[in-house]
Amino acid sequence: MIIPDLIPEEGKPYASAARKHGLSLIYLVAPTTPTARIRSIAGQTSGFLYVVSLTGVTGVRQAIASDVSRFVKSVKKVCRKPVAVGFGLSTPQQVREISRDADGVIVGSALIRAVEKARGPKFEGATRFVRSLKGAFHAS
Repeated sequence: MIIPDLIPEEGKPYASAARKHGLSLIYLVAPTTPTARIRSIAGQTSGFLYVVSLTGVTGVRQAIASDVSRFVKSVKKVCRKPVAVGFGLSTPQQVREISRDADGVIVGSALIRAVEKARGPKFEGATRFVRSLKGAFHAS
């Protein structure tokens, strides 16, 4: 379960409810998060740690930030849980690039757009899009 902008200091009731229902409560860290804070958040997230790839708002981007790889590597030094990267990822090439350092990727806005464009009851276009992302992740 991801609750955007929820900080661990305010998340205890949600963490308790998540555990009660067999869910993980996922916290986020951003490029502006200090290392000591990343370490603290990493210790309190369950399931995985969501690494925000950029500052600003989410949405489709043409390219990923040049310093994402370095940031992911620094996060992995202080986090023992899997690390997934999201915000702005929208193409198989971006997924391939991120997957060199991350344990997972999160694609939101581009997937929603693919579902909205999909025709037919089985959402074939969205299915092809997800398969292309999966293939790119496993290619690296």
